[in-house]
Amino acid sequence: MKKRIISHPLMALIVASVLLSACDKKDGADEKVEEPIRAVKVMEVSLEKSEKLLSFPAVLQAQKLAALAFGVSGEISSVTAKGAQRVNQGDVLAKLDQRDFITNLNSAKAQYDNADSVYQRAQRLILEDAISSSALDDRKTQFDVAKAQWEAAEKALDDTILTAPYSGIVSKVSVEVNQIIKTGDAAVAILGDGRFEATINLPASFISKAGKRKDLPRTNQLILDVAPDREIPVDFDNISLDADPSSQTYAATFSFNVPDDLVVLPGMTAILRLHNNATTEADIQIPLTAIVIEGDEKYVWIIEDMKVSKRLVILKDGVGESMALISGLSSGDMIVSAGISSLSEGMKVRPWSK
Repeated sequence: MKKRIISHPLMALIVASVLLSACDKKDGADEKVEEPIRAVKVMEVSLEKSEKLLSFPAVLQAQKLAALAFGVSGEISSVTAKGAQRVNQGDVLAKLDQRDFITNLNSAKAQYDNADSVYQRAQRLILEDAISSSALDDRKTQFDVAKAQWEAAEKALDDTILTAPYSGIVSKVSVEVNQIIKTGDAAVAILGDGRFEATINLPASFISKAGKRKDLPRTNQLILDVAPDREIPVDFDNISLDADPSSQTYAATFSFNVPDDLVVLPGMTAILRLHNNATTEADIQIPLTAIVIEGDEKYVWIIEDMKVSKRLVILKDGVGESMALISGLSSGDMIVSAGISSLSEGMKVRPWSK
């Protein structure tokens, strides 16, 4: 007797659901969530004994920069100087109206000539006992006064002409024709040829370790913000022994020659790099880009099996692009030297390359 196969829609639906569920479980078991791997810069720390490079922001000034003024008051009659114009020593930059000064000079010269004539006559008369000694003294006094007035009038006329005290470039012209100007008011500024100065502010900790002034670093490099690919040698000049009251730093000045192919102007900024010549023991140097600061504590991310973990470190006080280690790492340890943002404990990393 043949068995009858009963087909029921509900039974078919149940079987299909079981089969789909089994397939989903099988697929899910094969899927794995890949842990993200972050690219970072990696460095192996080691003992180093070399000159430490310290960087400080610097402001530039010309050693020859003068704001020229007339020695007398008056009305501007001509201005020959122009901004950015090259001038030579002795070139006329501007003039005052000279008419009154010429009149005063002529009058003073006439009074001098008369006083000189009277004094010369008195000297002859004294030999003949024709006048008294007191009369001769009076003539001498009148002569001296007239001579001083004549010389003052000559100088006043000379002061109506403004000339370049040295060769250089006109950096600013502050006057114009027909302007009334007073004695001492700035008229023309001249930027002289020659060396420039770079001034930096050194912290007290650096000064205390530098020792005597002769021990300060003397041959260093300046990098202009406008020419970051150039290194310009600079020489140590002087340092102020009075600390800035707000920053407690000391102003140090270095000088340098401007390269012929660069235009350097007062007020430009730069970075001055000092080579610390002090002899020190070998240290492990940690770049600032590797240091995590949390409150008063400092950490670095150490790499083991290409996973990172935070490590507490103690560093020496100092300034510059790196700091010396006191404890926390050993020579040969691998750390993240840059790219420390967004790292977390146990995260996988890989060396970053361009």
